Amino acid sequence: MKTIMLLIIFMLMVAGIYFYNNPQEWRELTGSNLPVAGNKVYQMYKWKNKDGVIQYTQQPPKEGIAFEKVELDSSVNVLPLPEKIKEQFED
Repeated sequence: MKTIMLLIIFMLMVAGIYFYNNPQEWRELTGSNLPVAGNKVYQMYKWKNKDGVIQYTQQPPKEGIAFEKVELDSSVNVLPLPEKIKEQFED
């Protein structure tokens, strides 16, 4: 029984390492279309809906709606720097 449990654990570890090193295979297996972490640049579309709210999508909006192409680099921090930290760098 212990041997079977160890064999199952070993197989799960090997599968985990394989999918960690080959994230595209995991995406194909699970049908996930979420971006995979890493230093990649994604093509996005920025546009405003009928209420004036800015939208970001992977597909361009319907025909007739103005949009701009935006490249998002996954290696860049998209969160704003807190004010306390900004002040330290301004001096």
